[in-house]
Amino acid sequence: MRPVLLQLLHIELGAARHLDFARSRKQLFELGAQRQFFGLIEDQKSLAWLVFWDDNVGSAQLGKAAGIAQACFPSSPSSLRAWNIHFPHEGWPLRALRAPLTQLCTVQLDDASKATDPRIAASLHKTYADCYDTVHQGFCGGYWGPAQNEPETNWYFLGWTTREKHDLYARSSLFAVEINALRPHMKDGWSFYVHLQEEGRMP
Repeated sequence: MRPVLLQLLHIELGAARHLDFARSRKQLFELGAQRQFFGLIEDQKSLAWLVFWDDNVGSAQLGKAAGIAQACFPSSPSSLRAWNIHFPHEGWPLRALRAPLTQLCTVQLDDASKATDPRIAASLHKTYADCYDTVHQGFCGGYWGPAQNEPETNWYFLGWTTREKHDLYARSSLFAVEINALRPHMKDGWSFYVHLQEEGRMP
């Protein structure tokens, strides 16, 4: 599998849903996007739009993509947030995005440089890896990584069979171990759930 840059666009929809979402996705393919995923977040008030780019994509392309997204959902300039996450292997996040339910969540450190501390780095990774050890099953895979444009924000892409399976794990002692270890170093963190549709690159 090749390395990729995943651009995560989070859009507050506001009163107007969109102008022409299909046309906007086509424009991203014309810019060089390889594949796209999208879906309404469970609150039905915001959209997750995930775009796969070649690993060497330039900042100009990413900026144009964010501009296209903002123009498609023109509620207000503050309605769009974008993060860029590098993955050494394309398949790692795909496992989560193709799952029946995708959880997108963050651990936001109070200082990005803390990620170089071996103990904190280990806890950041085990926050993902421990999902495989849940006795409740239901984890479909995924991966995590820091946002290049906001390095204190670590994004986790986690696939689950159902929300119930995730919630059982989130109430377990195994889940609490690394979160409790990271909590003194966290500024924030959030999580949302979405059923994603996939669209491959147009011929």
